[in-house]
Amino acid sequence: MIAGSDCRSRLGGRSATIRRVGVPYHESVARHVRSLGSRWAEAERDADLQALEALLAPGFVFVSADGRVVPRDRYLYRHLDSELKHRFVDWEHVTVSVHPGACIAVGTLRRASTDGVTDRAREYRASQVYVQGNGHEWLLAALIVVPLA
Repeated sequence: MIAGSDCRSRLGGRSATIRRVGVPYHESVARHVRSLGSRWAEAERDADLQALEALLAPGFVFVSADGRVVPRDRYLYRHLDSELKHRFVDWEHVTVSVHPGACIAVGTLRRASTDGVTDRAREYRASQVYVQGNGHEWLLAALIVVPLA
């Protein structure tokens, strides 16, 4: 995100000044979306279904590291149907792009988990797509993760 009200750009070899309209609104929304991402990470870590249900849009989809598309209900149900427990879930180094009615947050997702037998620690580049609900609240509509080498 660009701080301040101006940014310089090279267009066709010419320098142009681009005036950002509504930067305070965009910054406010970006801060709010970052806080929602932190709340999502806490709810994931704690397997807090009530918090996750409140954060996820009705049409939410999760795209796993192996490319599977998981709908909202299966994503939520995995907390009930699994021995998997998260020791930590960190959502950090997040940048947010604000658009009319939607926001895209890209960051690093670090997760350490155990299933009672195997401990796993993984790091991902993750994208969260937020949309405005009918009450203008921001809801997580998609989560896409790609493993980092």
